[in-house]
Amino acid sequence: MMRKMKFLLGAMALSTFVATNNVQAAEKEDLTSKCVVQEKALVKGGAHVPVSKCGRPFRYSTPEWKVEKDGSKVLYRDGKRALKWQAVENTWVFIGDNFKPVKGWQVLPVVQQGLINVVEGDDIHTSVPDKGYFYFNEQGYLQEKWVFDDGHWYYIPERGVVSKGWVEVKDRWYYFDISGKMQTGWKNLNGVWYYLNESGAMETGWVQVKEKWYYLNENGSMQTGWKNLNGVWYYLNESGAMETGWVQVEGKWYYFNTSGGMETGWVQWNDAWYYFAPSGEMKTGWVESSGKWYFLKDSGKMAVSEKTSDGYQVDATGAWVR
Repeated sequence: MMRKMKFLLGAMALSTFVATNNVQAAEKEDLTSKCVVQEKALVKGGAHVPVSKCGRPFRYSTPEWKVEKDGSKVLYRDGKRALKWQAVENTWVFIGDNFKPVKGWQVLPVVQQGLINVVEGDDIHTSVPDKGYFYFNEQGYLQEKWVFDDGHWYYIPERGVVSKGWVEVKDRWYYFDISGKMQTGWKNLNGVWYYLNESGAMETGWVQVKEKWYYLNENGSMQTGWKNLNGVWYYLNESGAMETGWVQVEGKWYYFNTSGGMETGWVQWNDAWYYFAPSGEMKTGWVESSGKWYFLKDSGKMAVSEKTSDGYQVDATGAWVR
């Protein structure tokens, strides 16, 4: 009887031990899953999301700057000196091992679990950290989006990422070189010229640069040669500049007004008349206009009150006298 009782008591104890362990394991697994979710929220959501209970302290506490004996400012959280990434005033600071906030450009581990709102004495541990480029102002606060440093603009669209190459910001395109510096002025990329204005935005359409006009298509590439816009022909030389006045193209002469539009028909220039075909080409020799014949010299100038080279008389209006 006693042996049977001992056996039953032992079985009950074992059952209780196993059940307790199962509950603890379940609670631990549930807690771990919650920690992962909470930590992901912290990294994604920004400031004031706590570090998990899985080996690291939760801290909702408000950090406080204190002035040390040497005059330096040190950040405290829960009465201890803060380290690594700290959520402060709706932004971030990074506290180095010397307990001082870093400034300027820094290559640092990205904001991640195990590095947020920790203080001296914490068991700081992370996975293999990814690193990124960050910029902190003179007060040590993290700067994002547009950053101006040492005479150059940079764009940081997300934490740790400095823009390079073409980047679209609020429906405007900008170009950043390999070091992340925003470019302005003329830029040749893969044999194509683009113009970036003083604010860095890529221009399209007509743009005036140093008293010359250029045309950039909807993709920003500079155009050359003939261009028809709204029914008007323009000629853009090899440098892309819009031509005005007299221009010779492939051995033929054309005339462009002060707005750059190609002229056709009769044009008066320097007290002389010239005639341009519908194609814009300057005509020479005999041309008929409004039922009358006119003679244009080799220079294109209309003959007036004289005999033509082939012996015909023209009057003061240039018309052939029959």
